[in-house]
Amino acid sequence: MTMKKKVLIAMSGGVDSSIAAHLLKNNGYDVIGVTFMLGNNKEDAIQSAKDNAKFLGIEHFVVNISSDFNDKVINYFTSSYLQGLTPNPCIQCNKHIKFPYLLKEADKLNIPFIATGHYVNVSNLFTLQKALDAKKDQSYFLYALDESTLKRVIFPIGGYLKKEIRSLAETLEIPASKRSESQEICFVEDNNYRQLLKQDVSYGPIKTLEGKIIGTHKGLFNYTIGQRKGLGIATGSPIYVIGMDNQSNALLVGPKDRALVNEFTIKTPHIVYKPKIIDTNSVLVKFRSTMKEVPCHIFPLDDDTWRIVFETPQWAPAKGQSAVFYETNGLVIGGGIIY
Repeated sequence: MTMKKKVLIAMSGGVDSSIAAHLLKNNGYDVIGVTFMLGNNKEDAIQSAKDNAKFLGIEHFVVNISSDFNDKVINYFTSSYLQGLTPNPCIQCNKHIKFPYLLKEADKLNIPFIATGHYVNVSNLFTLQKALDAKKDQSYFLYALDESTLKRVIFPIGGYLKKEIRSLAETLEIPASKRSESQEICFVEDNNYRQLLKQDVSYGPIKTLEGKIIGTHKGLFNYTIGQRKGLGIATGSPIYVIGMDNQSNALLVGPKDRALVNEFTIKTPHIVYKPKIIDTNSVLVKFRSTMKEVPCHIFPLDDDTWRIVFETPQWAPAKGQSAVFYETNGLVIGGGIIY
């Protein structure tokens, strides 16, 4: 009798991870589910994961990793904002928490494979490749995974459209089919990250790029590059956040065209897959998860710094966000943090 291959899947209690577990089971895997308690999980989400695992007839257990999550994700998130950066905590979580802990728990149980409900694929080169559903593709959030992880991970729903996954959940009448989509940042209530910071407001001047003071801001951490609404000033024409001067605690604003840039630099790039001549090839980049990739050129300045030059000016890249690079066939080259 042939032994089934075992796989450990992260289950959040939602539709995507639950259907991913279902697909794995249908493909002959011996599936075990794990839910990570992060300190912010609502009890109903953990219970939902348990209910879905029971419905599917698979083992399931819960692991409390809230302390490490707080240290490596929440503290990173808050400290970055207080430095005037715009961080992406999901990338940090995938790199330092979700996948390392999945591998750790899998190794404890001598399980060779791990899985999640992300919309992404792994190519036969053991690099990431965009999902079939372009609107749900999550490769941007996973660029920091290394080859050793990609050799063990399975993404069962990367070849499906979201509507197909939702339809399957409803047909199966799996408990998760009654749950709504999760919010963008799992540990921020109502996406109000300012409340999480619990920072005393350090008021300062709002200045034009010419140095004229035209208002007062309510703490630099309350703003991000490209922001238009919520500035509390009337200028007669649209005005946007262009930059922040942390030394003088000034918020810099100007017309929309001043938020267009021709280039930026990234630090400590992580390379998933390297084209033959990276500094002379035109590749694609996105520096916001929801944007469409645009052509650029990568010029390594040293081992830790890349200069990124756009073929056409781009709108408001924010320091602290990640820039992720793709080949035209959807393979992920890698990425790094804008500074």
